[in-house]
Amino acid sequence: MARVHIFSNGTEWDMWEEGNCLKCRKHDSSDVVIWPTCEIESELTYALLSDGLIEQGIKDRMGYPHKFRCIEFEPI
Repeated sequence: MARVHIFSNGTEWDMWEEGNCLKCRKHDSSDVVIWPTCEIESELTYALLSDGLIEQGIKDRMGYPHKFRCIEFEPI
């Protein structure tokens, strides 16, 4: 599957994470977390630390860019 660029900079990633991942039931905020357990958050984190690219399927699952709230978001 194709890999796509989603955020143009770290600030866009921060805004997405703050509005979605950090407020989602799937996000593990314990001190012992080594890597995100949510597949979407995991892919976004990897992209942030590497080439900035994610799988098109992950982008579709997020609902990005048409939605600012992740489609799989589960509020805390």
